Amino acid sequence: TLRAGANHSVRTPTLFELAGDVRYDLAGTTIARTFAASGSVRPERLFSREIGYFGNFPEHRLNLDIRIFDERMKGFVGRRTYRLGAFTVFDYTNQLGPTNTGFEYQLRWSPTARTQIWLNQSFMEMEWGPRIDVAQPPRHASSLAVFHEWPNRLKTGLVWTVRGKMEWRGIGEMLKSAHQLDLHLAYPFRIGAANARAALTLRGVNGSYTLFESRFSRPTLQKQAYATFQVDF
Repeated sequence: TLRAGANHSVRTPTLFELAGDVRYDLAGTTIARTFAASGSVRPERLFSREIGYFGNFPEHRLNLDIRIFDERMKGFVGRRTYRLGAFTVFDYTNQLGPTNTGFEYQLRWSPTARTQIWLNQSFMEMEWGPRIDVAQPPRHASSLAVFHEWPNRLKTGLVWTVRGKMEWRGIGEMLKSAHQLDLHLAYPFRIGAANARAALTLRGVNGSYTLFESRFSRPTLQKQAYATFQVDF
């Protein structure tokens, strides 16, 4: 199956972006003013296009889904500073928006009736023109998962995830690429007439990595283990 699509989306500015006014008064006197929106900001507009292909090959127990996309934003709502009386305040204005192009695919393969292999990958390039003061998403991300059901009905899953270096919006610093290995075990059984399921999940088996980094904090994803027990009545 071949597919093609185009979309035009609009985000209306929030009330604060249109008319935000933040002042700090003391005894009836304004001693500070941080936001004074002029109300001139217009809606953001996002234009996106994509071409895709979906292939189903039952004789090989294989599914393939591919997507190539292009996204362009016009009128990105950003902040600027200007002088208002004795204060320097923020206003919201329309600025140069990003252009995002990329390619992604999903592969599903069942080499046997009890085994499934999933492979997902995405590659993306975001450009802001001459601007260099904006956060960048990861340029590539991949995940490989293997699921298998054993003859004793025990189900196992192994998931390997890789993310390229990136930075969050705001005060975040550039993060290094991250790798995460997760293990999942599940065993279905019956308790009388009810179906039951016990499961164990281990996250970050290969070690911890930084989730966010700034001058204020540096939280990390530690190794985690949790168990669940479910009974259906």
